[in-house]
Amino acid sequence: MQDERKSILIKNKGIDFDSNEPIKNEKQLMLFLSFDITDSSKQKINHPEKWPRIIDVLVKTKFQYMNYWKFNGDEILYKRSINNLDFICRIIDRANLHLKRLKAEMEKIIDDISVKATLWLALSENDAAHYKRNFSFGFEDEIDYVGKNIDEGFRLTKCSSMNKVAIDPKIVFIILDACMFYKQRNNRNLAINFYKSIESCEDSFYEYLSELAAKIHLVGYVKCKGVWNDSPYPIYWFYDNTEPTGIRYNEYLNGEHLWQKSISSFDVMHIDSDYANLYSIFKQMNVLPEINELYELLSFQGNLEMSAAGKANLYYMVVCTNPVTNKVMIARRSSQRKHLKNVWDFGNVKYQNINMNDTIVKEYKNTFGIDIELEIDNNRGGNLKPFGYCTIYRNGRPHNSILCHATIKHPNMLDDENLAEYILRHKSDAYDDIRFVSAEDVAGFHSLTLEEIRYDSERAEYGINEPFEDDTCIMYFADSIKGANH
Repeated sequence: MQDERKSILIKNKGIDFDSNEPIKNEKQLMLFLSFDITDSSKQKINHPEKWPRIIDVLVKTKFQYMNYWKFNGDEILYKRSINNLDFICRIIDRANLHLKRLKAEMEKIIDDISVKATLWLALSENDAAHYKRNFSFGFEDEIDYVGKNIDEGFRLTKCSSMNKVAIDPKIVFIILDACMFYKQRNNRNLAINFYKSIESCEDSFYEYLSELAAKIHLVGYVKCKGVWNDSPYPIYWFYDNTEPTGIRYNEYLNGEHLWQKSISSFDVMHIDSDYANLYSIFKQMNVLPEINELYELLSFQGNLEMSAAGKANLYYMVVCTNPVTNKVMIARRSSQRKHLKNVWDFGNVKYQNINMNDTIVKEYKNTFGIDIELEIDNNRGGNLKPFGYCTIYRNGRPHNSILCHATIKHPNMLDDENLAEYILRHKSDAYDDIRFVSAEDVAGFHSLTLEEIRYDSERAEYGINEPFEDDTCIMYFADSIKGANH
């Protein structure tokens, strides 16, 4: 049987099989992601001279969160073995951002081009079918996979559309199931071990699930050849209705014109019926045993970043005051910064598992050219005295930030204007401007929401974020600051 399978694979692929490696029969949970050019045949015909440059963008603009799998003409695929819900959920946003990045780069070459994506889960039934590449794009030899979920995913790629991420219904079910758990803590229909793993998670993860679900749309049902005995298969697209990437006039699904069709997204407050509908479909199609298998390999563990080990996840944000006027220093971030361009903030320092008092003092000296005296808590052994905390986003992930207070020390007693001029002469390039303000001075500033900060951070990873308006101030993202007197 193995020799027969080898010969079939060789015939279909036209490449060599490594017959010296033993066949393994072990299951693993895999996540697959495809990026494909919409209407590629038409684009190749209309722009033959530009097509190689388009393919170059597709191949060289790598998706950093997953491993390259293979390349199929005008489609690039990524894969990764996973075991955590966090990765599955957050990779959807990352895939959506990568779509925008690819589209932006390709539009520099062809102005009417678009890209689509598909994300699916698979229980790989065999991970030892090794092949030699018959193309060269600078990638190392990779593994091919067999199993019904692999074929199901490729069928789903045919149901994706321009600037959308088509999502495996199993992924949608997992998200709805997790939402149901948070909404109804006594719900225990499935995946007891999975529930135990997310039961201790903060409510902020539920809030994230809610945001995610609001961008998932059931656009219709399609018969996918060989899937579910050719029964209708639910097609879900991920996109934001508030952006131009919503339904376009020339979009179709299975021949149905989608323009102005009533397409609903999930409302987490009323998600019961959506969950019950998909649960009923899975039960009739005998998919629930497969879902249980997925949950056996799935938990809420691990990080999204592929190299997250050892990275700081705690920041200190220090409010520095001029002792002469008791006004607070704010600094406008440079337009060349990666995150939050042109935003006013206090400055912040990453936790480095060393003496943070010394680290903060040194950092503010290097950044602003000033000496500061931190407020400490004598009842806590002279440690920093926090007056609140907040959540900030860096590299697409939330991090805790401790709010502290310090007094600026200067050999001369300076008013706000002269002290600001001194700092401007000694600051680093990370900030463009300095002001000393009271609460009344910043009353008209735009207050960033945590969602805006998260969105900026995620776009910053791909270099497509735009500077904020000059009057924006990060210190007033009121939905994030806790325990502080604003």
